Amino acid sequence: MRILTTLFKYLVLPVLILFLMFYLWPKKLLDVEYVKIAEGSIEEVVTPLSNSVLQAEKFAKIRASTTGEIEKIMFKKGERVKKGDLIIKLKNDEQFARLKLAEANLKAGIAQLKQTKLRSSNIQKSLERAEKLFSEKIVSESNLDQTKTESQVMQEALNISEANILQLESQMRIAKSLYENTFIRAPFDGIISDLYVEIGEYLVPGTPVYDLFKDDNYYLSARFDEVDAAKISTGMKVRLKSDTLSGRIIGGKVSWISPVVSYDIKSSRGVEVHFEPASIEPDMRIGMTFEAEVIINTKQSARYLPSSVIIGKYGEKYVFIVNKDIINKKVITTGLSNWERTEILSGIDDSDMVVVPSSSEELKEGMKINRKTLKKSERF
Repeated sequence: MRILTTLFKYLVLPVLILFLMFYLWPKKLLDVEYVKIAEGSIEEVVTPLSNSVLQAEKFAKIRASTTGEIEKIMFKKGERVKKGDLIIKLKNDEQFARLKLAEANLKAGIAQLKQTKLRSSNIQKSLERAEKLFSEKIVSESNLDQTKTESQVMQEALNISEANILQLESQMRIAKSLYENTFIRAPFDGIISDLYVEIGEYLVPGTPVYDLFKDDNYYLSARFDEVDAAKISTGMKVRLKSDTLSGRIIGGKVSWISPVVSYDIKSSRGVEVHFEPASIEPDMRIGMTFEAEVIINTKQSARYLPSSVIIGKYGEKYVFIVNKDIINKKVITTGLSNWERTEILSGIDDSDMVVVPSSSEELKEGMKINRKTLKKSERF
């Protein structure tokens, strides 16, 4: 008997007290806000993996094509240039001297060729006379053979002189190219966006010198998840926003979609997409980033809820509704969706009070609510 009393005191009684406390102790009621289904227009949009970047349609990174020390820099970063303008001049005394030497050698070679042609012409005439005299038996066959040999030798000399001219012309073209490469010019009209060198620096082939872009045609480039990219087609409307433009929205359209899915360590697998802005604002600059939304579809007079009240991203989607003093889970079917609105096709009625989830409380089926604090949300 004593043993049973001890067991009841130390084992059964504590369990009984905990049981009673759990079921009889007043539970905290949940304070919730609710929304109801509304009707209006809704858009389905997709956004890129990262912000889109404004770029110039024509952009060039100019590099040195020869060695040399910088003697002059004719333009500054940000200045506008014309095609053919001299941007940077290298010291070129040696290249200039080599060019003049090549020109002189070519002139000498041409003069020598003229002399050889003249001598060849004279010998050809002598050969013709010798052949005529031989036919008249005035000169011997040995004299004719000697003239023929002289003619052949002169023809070979003429061939050598002509080949020499080709060689000298090539040398002069090389010398001229090396000289002209000391003048680094603009390949097209544009603006110098970056200048990487200073006077006195020594360049080698491949050294970055300056960047040049043409500012009459811009586009924006962005990477989209391959699933979202499959929904995009050229011509679709785009909304572009940038913090730099004080909340202004720039319209645009999809102008190009890459046929290749590329891999990027930061952005994973993605597809590059280009946008053509409807207008270029004066304060838009190359390299500026924009938030982009591609409008996939639009529907008027749609029944919708705020997207934030819908739980579940893939597969089953549901909401919690107020049912007297508790909340119940309801599975829904959705249509078009964006960050703000999601179309509701079925699952709830217009009169249902849909609970707005709180970041501090995880909603569960059957949770009790505080009817005294129940109110319609003013956030949506």
